[in-house]
Amino acid sequence: MKFIVKLILIGVAAFFALRFFPWWVIVIIPFLFNLFVKTKGSGAFISSFLGTALAWFVASYNFYSMGAQAFTGKMAKVFFLPQNGLLLIIVASLLMGLVAAFAGFSGNAFRNIFVKPKDKQKSKYGRPDYSRYSR
Repeated sequence: MKFIVKLILIGVAAFFALRFFPWWVIVIIPFLFNLFVKTKGSGAFISSFLGTALAWFVASYNFYSMGAQAFTGKMAKVFFLPQNGLLLIIVASLLMGLVAAFAGFSGNAFRNIFVKPKDKQKSKYGRPDYSRYSR
């Protein structure tokens, strides 16, 4: 449940941030979300990837459908892709999702540096088991 909520929040935040800020804001958003919300490393990577890739795809497709077919066709030609602008949007979305995924994983790793892990060795009474320290 936390994974899905974080995926949606990252996607919505990235979509609206792309309207007002430069493209590299997609690095900051997953980093901050994964810095403050505890998740496993794989969950941080995948939620950041999917949320940002979907946001980038929707924003790019919106730009494409509003009359940027000629621009995306020319950009596809620069990157040696077929003249299909939709293919360029898909490739760009995957690349931006990968950039955001590494940023999200970095945020999670940065969080793990400063947050002390819970003691997993507890006795059956809920108190820590200190018998391993005795001689």
